[in-house]
Amino acid sequence: MHDLAFLIEISNRINKSRSHAEKTRQKDSLLSLVLQNAIIMPSCSFYKSHSIQSCQVSIKDSSRCAECIRLGRSRCDIQGLSAAEIRWIGIQYQRLENQLESAKEQLRNAAAEIGCLQKQKRLWFERMIKAIC
Repeated sequence: MHDLAFLIEISNRINKSRSHAEKTRQKDSLLSLVLQNAIIMPSCSFYKSHSIQSCQVSIKDSSRCAECIRLGRSRCDIQGLSAAEIRWIGIQYQRLENQLESAKEQLRNAAAEIGCLQKQKRLWFERMIKAIC
């Protein structure tokens, strides 16, 4: 039984290796297609952040630049943001705006409560002084 488990484990490793090799071949094939029909465009934001000024992009399909394909990056904004990405950014912005307003309201309520407590403390202190004197 131990031998069967060992063989299954070895088989799984081989399958993972084949799968990885197949993905590498697919990536290399896509990269060579892009580079055969490439044009130079201003760089995507990933490469701008690394001070690279231009990217090579396929004339036929410019969804990802050559360097993002080479590095296996699934997201490349060489074409700019999609409508879904812009919508997602807007939703995140609004969510944070709502959280900020809620936090400000809680802060105002806490400040008002602190003011009331300080006033009560001062009144009780004055009563205590009058009672002692």
